[in-house]
Amino acid sequence: MSYHRNNRAGGGRGRNRENFGNRDGGRGSTSSGCKKGSEICRRFILGGCDFEQINGRPCRYPHLLKKIGETRGHSGPVKDIVLWNARQQVFTCGADSCLKLWDCASWNEISTLSVLAPSNGIAIGKKSSQKSEGVVSMVLEGPFLFAGFESTYQYNSSLSVGMIRAWNLEMPQMPPFEFYTNESSKHAHTMNVLSLAVATDSSGGATLFSGSADGSIKYWKLDPVANVFRCSGTLEGHTRGVTRLKTTLISTMPVLASASVDSTIRLWDLATYQCIKVLSLEEGGHTDAVMDLEMWANQSESFLISGGLDSEVIVWNLSPPFQQVFKETQSCQVTAICGAQDAISQPILLIGSTDGSITIKELPTFAYKTTLSTSANYGHQDAVRRIISGPHNTLFSVGNDRKMIAWQITGDIRSIESK
Repeated sequence: MSYHRNNRAGGGRGRNRENFGNRDGGRGSTSSGCKKGSEICRRFILGGCDFEQINGRPCRYPHLLKKIGETRGHSGPVKDIVLWNARQQVFTCGADSCLKLWDCASWNEISTLSVLAPSNGIAIGKKSSQKSEGVVSMVLEGPFLFAGFESTYQYNSSLSVGMIRAWNLEMPQMPPFEFYTNESSKHAHTMNVLSLAVATDSSGGATLFSGSADGSIKYWKLDPVANVFRCSGTLEGHTRGVTRLKTTLISTMPVLASASVDSTIRLWDLATYQCIKVLSLEEGGHTDAVMDLEMWANQSESFLISGGLDSEVIVWNLSPPFQQVFKETQSCQVTAICGAQDAISQPILLIGSTDGSITIKELPTFAYKTTLSTSANYGHQDAVRRIISGPHNTLFSVGNDRKMIAWQITGDIRSIESK
């Protein structure tokens, strides 16, 4: 699906409930005469601040985070990113139908996988003559890297279908696994695969979930005898594309949360594969496509945070009856959200938008802290597609501007005055 810029005047309209938003909803604006993003030291972000060394007194702007790397290599929008922690490397994927592996020390490209290549080989930089959304989703679990992408239908090249492919990173010489619903139809979904997630049971067994633009969610398990991934079933309920999948535990119950273009979020009991709750407009939910989900725990309570193209960020209690506890309108459509921590382990929320900005808010107050944006000469120049957190207070963001940016939080979020 496409992301359209739709900046709204105002924004940051929060509803104060329980622990959330008790600082006037974190409006996201700044004081008079001060632009967004000027709350923190720009020189420090871009490489180093020598103000104290030159002037003999501390810099007046907090040294909250710095940019530690940037990559440009995809020929189209970058749509997802996963960390390969064991190697200190990251995978990105994009509309150019490629997956790229990057070294986190040098930020050099290590290799490229093209999903347009024959399934038993690797091609470097091969492009398709047919327009495609490319590789939209990835997940890394154990030795397996899974990717969801769009390809041509085997019986009609003018039509596209959703495909899933998996590589065993510990055995790179092996051909990748292909996911087929059945042998007569060599595809995973009838439309593109927009989201992937993995759930692991108590015995260590893993199940892959795939969400499609056709509204279906399928789950797959490895058949160790045949050494193939087989479709074990389908979760039906969404009427439009499934944009994000997240797994969690509610008490001892394994749950899958699914976000959709149909503006709803569904919670699925993974013991029975039944939908146990629909979070919709009637529940105080979204009015447009839900683009991302994040799980967050605060003391003994667990919450689900959602963001969507209605410019809303909504917090849901993950205990029955799964009520909305906070809602805040942002100044732009929300395309990505990510929970993280500052240098002293204070929780924060990052909100990516269609204009390329990333807003940082304090949790659980939702107080606005700062914005990373191109207007301040750093950040993304187009819609942010994904934000993830990494080790040592690192963050990674990718976007439609074909960039991956790596950040590291080095300061205390409370050093920035709330606005």
